[in-house]
Amino acid sequence: MIQPSQIQSHQPFTFAVPGTVGGEVIAVETVKGEVVQRAKADKLGRIYMETGLLAGSYMVYAGAQGAPVRKIEVQHAAGWDTPTAPMRLGDLPQAMDLSAPLRIGGEGFSANAANMSVNHSEVLAASGTELVCAPLAQQPSMTELTVLNEETGETAVSRPILSYTLNGYIERNTLAGGDHTVLKLQFAPPEVPAEADVKVLNGPVSLGQGRQEMTATLRNGQAILPEVANAGSAGPFTLAWTLKAGGDPETPQGWVQKKATDVATASRLTENSNNKKDLAKEAETDEKLAGDGSYWDKDGKPTDPKKLKDFLNAEIARLEKIADAIEDAFKAGKAAGLDLTAK
Repeated sequence: MIQPSQIQSHQPFTFAVPGTVGGEVIAVETVKGEVVQRAKADKLGRIYMETGLLAGSYMVYAGAQGAPVRKIEVQHAAGWDTPTAPMRLGDLPQAMDLSAPLRIGGEGFSANAANMSVNHSEVLAASGTELVCAPLAQQPSMTELTVLNEETGETAVSRPILSYTLNGYIERNTLAGGDHTVLKLQFAPPEVPAEADVKVLNGPVSLGQGRQEMTATLRNGQAILPEVANAGSAGPFTLAWTLKAGGDPETPQGWVQKKATDVATASRLTENSNNKKDLAKEAETDEKLAGDGSYWDKDGKPTDPKKLKDFLNAEIARLEKIADAIEDAFKAGKAAGLDLTAK
């Protein structure tokens, strides 16, 4: 079952029971067996709880036989008012897995998931502050998310986010010295540098040298890791891998890279064609600077702090109308231990 990560009392919301047939009856009951909602799911298995629920625990049942699906926990809230603020996106992940549902936080969403879409994909669950949409049907790339309220026509657009796929499979080859087994990871878009965290969840194997977990560097979209059976052991095993989370930049180089992203986004949003051209060129300049290995040491610190200070001070003074870019420039200076003051 797919539902918002947090549901408050009296808050309208939508949840979905994947695998149900359109028209199938879904029931919501209290733990004492009192039916509080009985409705037919739409073609995506969605049920809209227009008046919300009281605080407490509830059980969802599906089908004529009333098969139990999952519990819904509703947290107490002082009250709930219909949102009147404009739709706004909150914090978003740096990367999104195209094989998994996408969760988007914000404000001003319609709690009726049938009214909402993200990049033309259906929304499966919703509240006023969160959307959960089906995996996006698109190629891995840097992607802007466009959230649309189809009832009101209101839209909100995100900064560019990396959309990716990360797949793996076991390959076994018979060599002169015996069988050789490896885990092959494939990442897209392959031109983007990335790392994956790999773990042995269970079974008599390691990732070489007895390791049960490791970080794999993906070069040109690929990584090959040894999978070694423990001596004298045999049997099934389970491996898991996830893209290594980047989080916020922690180095001056990282903040300059993020500044390039913010400026590129501004170039797409500005209405002034000349300004748009200048900003696009600025983003390209930042991108080259962030990727110039001679400018940074192995820890992402500047090899010439004075040169970076002059560059960032000039940027801060010139980009006064681009708030995000200014903030990132100051953070880059702070991370480098520099005292920045725009002249």
